[in-house]
Amino acid sequence: MNIYYHTTHIVIFRRSTTLTYDIITIIAQSIAINIITCNQFAKTLKILIAANTKICDDGLCMCKNIKILNASNNDKITSCDPFAHNLVILYANSVDSVISDQGIKCCVQLKKLYANDNNKITTCKPSAHTSRYLSATGQSCGISNSGLAHCYKLKTLHAGSNDKINIITHFLSLKLFTYTFSNPSMQKEINTLKKSQIQLQLKKINIYR
Repeated sequence: MNIYYHTTHIVIFRRSTTLTYDIITIIAQSIAINIITCNQFAKTLKILIAANTKICDDGLCMCKNIKILNASNNDKITSCDPFAHNLVILYANSVDSVISDQGIKCCVQLKKLYANDNNKITTCKPSAHTSRYLSATGQSCGISNSGLAHCYKLKTLHAGSNDKINIITHFLSLKLFTYTFSNPSMQKEINTLKKSQIQLQLKKINIYR
């Protein structure tokens, strides 16, 4: 694997079996603040880290092969539609992220979603059958119980400081759960769970005070 450092961006190349180079990752952060498009790499771009950048929807309209996108703190990327059927991991953290329910409505293959403090994402319904990991922490996070109603196969859930999430008994595959002690409804749910006959696969619960 070769890594080339440019003044505008970092591109990581992987040598393919045909002895050509495929563009795998573009990290367009602080040293690449002026990049607004990745369409020139559309055919081979798989991973894009566009947090805190000026990359916008138009700059991704041809990038249909993106599997991992970090658009945290990016107020220019609103939709994942061009690559929705390939996207498996999405970072859309912070109130500054403008990715919303509308922007992920076609992301039916999403396995991991990071939506900490994002008040525009309220549901995981489009990817309910594939979701395995969700980080929905923070008081500003818009994801609530109703937004997780069908995510039965979720294995990891981080909901620290998110009082909108206080029911977990339907997550029969859940193995790791994080919440805040100050959430009285969740504390009640945990106590009820301990006394009930409901069998979860929970191996670890992290409680933050």
